[in-house]
Amino acid sequence: RTGDRGHRDEAGRVYVEGRLDDTIVTGGENVDPAEVATALRRHDAVADCAVVGLPDETWGQRVAALVVADGEASAADLREHCRGRLAGFKRPRTVDFAVELPRTASGTVDRAAVRRQFGADD
Repeated sequence: RTGDRGHRDEAGRVYVEGRLDDTIVTGGENVDPAEVATALRRHDAVADCAVVGLPDETWGQRVAALVVADGEASAADLREHCRGRLAGFKRPRTVDFAVELPRTASGTVDRAAVRRQFGADD
């Protein structure tokens, strides 16, 4: 076991879609951050984004997105964009913007640094 989440197609090819430990649990529902990020990236003004879970007293975690914009977009615009694409519990409750996403030495998004940008401790 690697901790990766993915699937195998009919031809036997394996596709890695994310990490099991990245799953956000909000109100007892599991949210795949990659699914939320894919929906956000479909907005014309989103160049890149990272989606993480932040502590929430009521729901356990809440969905948060750190967005690198490539044009004009507000947090309200992005939440509205997600309305028709994601179930209510999957939509980001918190949206913030950055010039670039924090990355690890290997180039992957540094999720702990993203959470810290939102003021959450790891």
